[in-house]
Amino acid sequence: MTDYNCATSFMAHRAELEQTTGISYTCYEEFSKSVIAGSQLPMEWVAHNKRDYSGPMLLGATSGTTGQLKCIKVALKSRNDSVSPSEHNLIVNFRTHGVFCPGDVVGNLFTINLFSSLHYSACEILKNCKSSVIPVGDISLLGQTHFDYLNDVGLTVLFGVPTTIIQFVEHMERLGRSIPIDKVVFTGEPMLPAHTKYLRRRLGDELQIFGLYGLSECGFIGMSLKDDPNCYQLFDEDYFFEYTSDDGLLATSLDDQSTSTLIRYPIGDFGDLTLSNGKLYFKNIRRKPIEFNFMGNLISHELVASRINAIARIPTIQIVLSLTDELQELMTIKLCAEQLDHNVLANIERNVSEIPEIFEAYMKNRGRISVVVVSLNDFEYSARGKLLLVCDKRITK
Repeated sequence: MTDYNCATSFMAHRAELEQTTGISYTCYEEFSKSVIAGSQLPMEWVAHNKRDYSGPMLLGATSGTTGQLKCIKVALKSRNDSVSPSEHNLIVNFRTHGVFCPGDVVGNLFTINLFSSLHYSACEILKNCKSSVIPVGDISLLGQTHFDYLNDVGLTVLFGVPTTIIQFVEHMERLGRSIPIDKVVFTGEPMLPAHTKYLRRRLGDELQIFGLYGLSECGFIGMSLKDDPNCYQLFDEDYFFEYTSDDGLLATSLDDQSTSTLIRYPIGDFGDLTLSNGKLYFKNIRRKPIEFNFMGNLISHELVASRINAIARIPTIQIVLSLTDELQELMTIKLCAEQLDHNVLANIERNVSEIPEIFEAYMKNRGRISVVVVSLNDFEYSARGKLLLVCDKRITK
């Protein structure tokens, strides 16, 4: 493996990048200085290349890290609508690598509500991969007869976030039923070692595990292969990728026919970007220190702190993430403050648990939070002695 060189890749994709932005560049340095990462391009740049899609749209939502709803638009294409090059490449990649194959019967475990854009997109992808889809819905409502039905229709693949996949398997076993699942496909959060061990122990050592690396803004930009669920091969034929120490991974669309265009978009992930046999890989992925995944939802330390400080002003707040023996996700919120009485702690816990992403974890009975008052000595510190705002212990479980 060799380190990825942004300048070399830029020259290979310069024509497409000039088409995307409507501006000519002589080199990568000029491109990176002309468009600041995360900035909004002048509207005339976007309008010059943005595909005018006036057809019907699925209007979903995502709340990101701020708790403010953000609209996500997915084109509802008919038989006469053309498929963009990147959409075509996505299906070819999935079918070539066996992620989704003709004849697969796939359980779609994504939410069916206001945040259903991913549920719909999953159905569209599976349709184009010639796979059949079962919209599973609320797992907690499934009974023995439902699992018998899923077995009768030949369910063999589960597609969802890792914790939801585990919830399905746990519920199936709790009801004394068995379905021969031979493949799981996850997205939304990393597949932790504890998750992998559990699934292979319950579903068999031959279980195939694939990961999809995606964004609400544009869909999937990479996939992991069978050997390592958390090492992603990026789709560099459809996106130009950059990596900086300040912003981490950046993505720019190369497909000017796509209904969603990214330009130097900061994904928010840091890790190792390397080339091997002409393929681009991203691994050892980690979020910015103040952001973390909880039950497949991205949450910020700032959002949690704001909910706490609405009840009581706490100068130092640490969030520790861990897994219980039952593989439930536990968020322990450590507060360094004068002694707080039981009522104040209960109000803080209730206010934090009402954050939509955390409330979803409670509804699925897959995670919980705990608020405790500690001294500075009881906080988690880095190897250099720095206090950590977020400490993720789930990876070591």
